Amino acid sequence: MEFHLDPVGGIAGDMFIASLLNAFSHLETDFFEALGRLELHGLKSCRLESRVSHGLQGSRFVVETTADGESHGPGHGAHGHMPWIKIKHFIENARLENGAIAHAVGIFQLLAEAEAKVHGITPDQVEFHEVGAVDSIVDIIGAGILIDRLAPTAWTIAPLPAGSGQVRTAHGWLPVPAPATALLLEGFLLRDDGIPGERVTPTGAAIVRYLGCQGTGKQPSRRLLASGIGLGTKSFPGMSNCLRVLAFDPPTMNLGEHTHFHETDRMGSLLDQTVRPVPVPWAHGDSAVGAESIETDQVVVLEFEVDDQSAEDLALGLDRLRDVPGVLDVTQGTLTGKRGRQVAHIQVLAVPDQVGTITERCFQETTTIGLRVNAVQRWILPRQMVDTSVEGWPVRVKVVHRPGLEPSAKAELQDLAVVPGGQAARARVRESAARQALRDGNPDGAP
Repeated sequence: MEFHLDPVGGIAGDMFIASLLNAFSHLETDFFEALGRLELHGLKSCRLESRVSHGLQGSRFVVETTADGESHGPGHGAHGHMPWIKIKHFIENARLENGAIAHAVGIFQLLAEAEAKVHGITPDQVEFHEVGAVDSIVDIIGAGILIDRLAPTAWTIAPLPAGSGQVRTAHGWLPVPAPATALLLEGFLLRDDGIPGERVTPTGAAIVRYLGCQGTGKQPSRRLLASGIGLGTKSFPGMSNCLRVLAFDPPTMNLGEHTHFHETDRMGSLLDQTVRPVPVPWAHGDSAVGAESIETDQVVVLEFEVDDQSAEDLALGLDRLRDVPGVLDVTQGTLTGKRGRQVAHIQVLAVPDQVGTITERCFQETTTIGLRVNAVQRWILPRQMVDTSVEGWPVRVKVVHRPGLEPSAKAELQDLAVVPGGQAARARVRESAARQALRDGNPDGAP
């Protein structure tokens, strides 16, 4: 799924959680059970309330704390000072799924880096004040849980309300948006709707930054799957203080009337795998390969990055992935990730009805903590395997029939491995086998 955030009133951590739970109510039980496992000093309870704001019914996420909950959290620091190192240690040791922990730490890390830049210190020296309060810690952990549960493939966001005026903090009165919030919002579109006050909290800014929310340009046709309204605590004149989330199926190519969707498993809507002949742009009446010969099917592409696994161990893991039933191909490339680090970019081509099992194996064989799943249309050229014999060596040759061109032939490398005499001998046998396959193959080009 792809998610779009519409910050009508703004965005904060509690509004983000409320909007997602409002849209996906089936997650409530697991979500609150996960929060119930937090051994967070000062946390009394969490709940979701139904409210109406300016005619819009939505949800509010409420965190109740004990009397000392505002001043004592994971680090039990005095005067509400929460060292980032202790908050990180608490989250990493919480009884949560690894994905939820990684997302929560990632969001908090962005906050720590922004605060460090504002105050001219290192992230490890940061001590949170308002963000260190119990409710804010719960908001960020709750966001991590839901991001992990839903695992969208992409996030977009409408322009954010800039707000105006000043906000009171532990450092005194600061301009809106607060300095750390402004750093986190660099690159995002802001709008002035004339309503003053803090409209984007540091927690909300860190969440949209972490998610890599893109702006909304011209969007292709998509199917709307769900929508949710999350309400904030403030009241605005003449407008609901809400964050709306819209969940869509990923956009698909327009491939004609034969393309359709069906629910395959918990990974979402994937394209039907049935192979069917369809017209193709390059098919001509006098072509060696006509429209009736080209086939198309639907496959799934799983993509993810790895930056903390040794090359040797990753190679072993990818070899094991290639042996998983339903995996068609596994490729590896190199990208530049965060902070200029080189990361391995992995693509797994798979059949749709095995995507759940293959996803689990990706998490088992690599150190990735998240992946993207997309259904794509695949065009398949007619091909045939021709058995040949060259100098006494059996060699299989794949003959492929290309549109408007003569067929091409390629000998199987595995069969050439047993040919003695080095590279020159292998090249001689390869060329002879290809010529023989093209001569002996089906002249009509039938696969």
